[in-house]
Amino acid sequence: MITKQKTTVKQTAEIILAILFILSIIITVQVAVDPTVQSMAVDSGLFAYCGQRIVSGELLYRDCWDNKPPGVYYLNAFAILLGGSSHWSIWVFQTLWVAITAFVFFLVIRKIWGSPIAFFTTGIFLLTLLSPGIYQSGNLSESYTLVFIILIFAALYSFLLHQNRFSLVGIGFFTACAFLLKPTYMMAGIAAILTVFITTVQKRNFRWSIFNILVILLSVFIPPLLVASYWISQDAFKELWFAVFTNNRLYIQQSFSMQSMIGTARKLLIEQPLASLTAFTLAGLIAFYSQNWRKLGSILLARINSRQAGTEGSLQDDARHWLMVMVSITVGLDVLMTAISGKNFGHYFQVPLVSMTIGCAYLFSTIIQSVRKSSLHNSHHLAVLSFILVLLVPWSVEVIENQVPGRAKISAFFNQGDIRSYQMSPIEEYIFQNSNPNESVLIWGYDPTIYFVTGMRSPTRFIFLDHLFTPIPKKINGFGVFEAELEADPPGMIAVERDAYLGLLLFAENKMDICPSCSPDSLQGIEQFQEYVDHNYCKVTEISDWAIYKRMMDAP
Repeated sequence: MITKQKTTVKQTAEIILAILFILSIIITVQVAVDPTVQSMAVDSGLFAYCGQRIVSGELLYRDCWDNKPPGVYYLNAFAILLGGSSHWSIWVFQTLWVAITAFVFFLVIRKIWGSPIAFFTTGIFLLTLLSPGIYQSGNLSESYTLVFIILIFAALYSFLLHQNRFSLVGIGFFTACAFLLKPTYMMAGIAAILTVFITTVQKRNFRWSIFNILVILLSVFIPPLLVASYWISQDAFKELWFAVFTNNRLYIQQSFSMQSMIGTARKLLIEQPLASLTAFTLAGLIAFYSQNWRKLGSILLARINSRQAGTEGSLQDDARHWLMVMVSITVGLDVLMTAISGKNFGHYFQVPLVSMTIGCAYLFSTIIQSVRKSSLHNSHHLAVLSFILVLLVPWSVEVIENQVPGRAKISAFFNQGDIRSYQMSPIEEYIFQNSNPNESVLIWGYDPTIYFVTGMRSPTRFIFLDHLFTPIPKKINGFGVFEAELEADPPGMIAVERDAYLGLLLFAENKMDICPSCSPDSLQGIEQFQEYVDHNYCKVTEISDWAIYKRMMDAP
């Protein structure tokens, strides 16, 4: 009884310490992206605005077009519903979500390898995730996906230990959740399905193997089908399908190249903090297979020749080994998906962090076991330990230089009068002060965050203007729908960014300079839009890099 009480007290203390550890890291680093002055990233602003429109009763894809599954937009809508339309709602929601993600990661690693490894790897996972070049201010699909990837690993480990069907349902459900944030982020689920198949088929019980896979697949398909039923009821399923599948397939086809693969390799092998994490992961996988390839073979043969249950210790060892097999599959698939995405944006590299850090956990556990066995005199172990310490130096330098805010920044954050305030940019303030709330505003520029900040409504579903140049259902580009929407809801104001992405029009004297890389159809759409502006609007002022146009009947 006394021993159990001591164990309970120890576990409670570890959990409290882990919560404080995680919150101290997150809050300290998040100070650097203080929402009172820090604008959102472009994708984050788009997600927040679409969430705002969802709360207002509009339909995603029909009224606010983008090419991601609905998960991230509805999470933003939920944050806005709880805290209102402000940067702070998104910031607090994302901070809590990441904290929960890190805490779940800690609990899973503690269950598998114990508390020391859990604390160490959670710190590495969290600080790498929050690196500015990777986190990119947060509120992105990747940040929300991570907790479901972790739970897929947890569900597989539970299945390997207990062989229960509930764990199979968990694998499928969490894979579906990852899919609803982005289809390419379900690689951990695919790896888990392969691992379940391998570990059951080697028992020569093929009927059980097929049944397991069917349970997982059923759990994978039911949540997306339930989600799709909402768009079916709104007669908008084709918009959902096109955004989630067709558009993403075209996106990958247009972006993938040998150069993109080289860019992925550069991010993982050269740039910090990912380079150190990649080295740790590779070392962990090499250590695992070099130490256990014979053991994995013997486990396979033993399970074929014997149906007897093993001891608790052997079951845990077997579960860890097959979990590492899943890790190796997941790392490969995640890196492949990142490479074929073609863009190599920093936030894409959040997704492999879970499997990579679990690979690190195995490496660190091996070192700790060596220390406990007093085998550090072994030159191999000394070399590995030195390797880890050397790689921690550039990783730590990157973390300290780019993530830890100075004392002045921390003091200003906690001493500000109204933490709910937000300092608008000049263009945001002008639009907010000079727009009619009953009229729409068109932002012809690269940053959709302006809609969210000012609370103004776009007259068109095309919030991110790149989508005008890509196919939409039954159209080769979006200009026809765009022009029809402007006719139906003429904006009271158009704000045009001079140096917008693609050099978007209205300042080019020569028509050929408007968009020299555009297709003839897209160029025709741009010219028609320019004619629409010339006939119905006049420029009233300029603010920094922006020109403000108002309808002629409203212009002073």
